[in-house]
Amino acid sequence: MSDEERLIPKEPSVKDPNVNLYEVNAGCPAFVKIVQTEVNKLNDNLIKTVKDNVGVNDYKSNVKALMTDWNLSDRYIDRLHQIIEEHLPPTEHKLFEREFNFIETWGAIYKHQDFCKVHHHWPNTYSWVYFAQVDDDSAPLDFYNIMRPDEKELANIRLKPKIGQLIIFPSFVMHGSDKTSGIGEDKWRIVLAGNIVAQYDTDRSR
Repeated sequence: MSDEERLIPKEPSVKDPNVNLYEVNAGCPAFVKIVQTEVNKLNDNLIKTVKDNVGVNDYKSNVKALMTDWNLSDRYIDRLHQIIEEHLPPTEHKLFEREFNFIETWGAIYKHQDFCKVHHHWPNTYSWVYFAQVDDDSAPLDFYNIMRPDEKELANIRLKPKIGQLIIFPSFVMHGSDKTSGIGEDKWRIVLAGNIVAQYDTDRSR
């Protein structure tokens, strides 16, 4: 199998044209959910939020780009969290109740040659990435086999980002981005990302 064939995602398992669910072999079965949201004023405000708040963690983490702190928050982030929560796995179970907590949210601006090292977000439950601004030169988001992350030819999915695209996946899945190529502010790769922890309540009598 060629590298190109390895990078082709499986067929969507849902019929909503704006929501695609893929299986990925990350050392054990996992999923990658891709949601194309409506690009509207919210997206413009999210871009402004990121631009106004970078400068705190620039080039200090796996994100080798301009970066905000880990707890980015305003009413536009709150609305983004609502959209994300609508697309998380169902919370109902016959033995327990589950709720999701957004414990970290940050923003980043990738300029020319900026990148993100291959990493994971375990022990969080789910992680997400939202693309607020990208263009044809923006680097894709790559997912890797968790057992052999250094062998990049084993990448399961290479996602070319789109404006308004939301990606949700289990936090143990290895992922990263190669150096991006866009030059100029209108070609910056602007993303928001975060982690979610599921909390369980086994007392159904409450």
